Amino acid sequence: MADLLEDGPRSCDDLAVATGTHAPSLYRLLRALADYERRRNEDAFPRFDENCRAASFQPPSQDELRLQAALRSAGQDDIDTFMGARFGTLPREAFFNPENLGGYPRRSKLVELPWSS
Repeated sequence: MADLLEDGPRSCDDLAVATGTHAPSLYRLLRALADYERRRNEDAFPRFDENCRAASFQPPSQDELRLQAALRSAGQDDIDTFMGARFGTLPREAFFNPENLGGYPRRSKLVELPWSS
């Protein structure tokens, strides 16, 4: 497929003829692949955005400084959980659920410090 698109965009019908496939089925496959790429990019964007921010060499905000202080004093499990929520490998709902925010079984320092004054 990539070789067929080497010279530029082509219609789905042209690609179906060139590959000997059923045009409507090929269209559905290409739409599914495009949707997968869109969702993958949305999931990866927070990590990409964080890297770009870090590469800008701008001084961190007050919230980021408080977060860094919390990370230095937190345990490894808390750090892993927070970073998972921040970068999308752990659903945010799992981190910001009422049990974690309410102190059961314990309250994470990472939840309260970035937003406390």
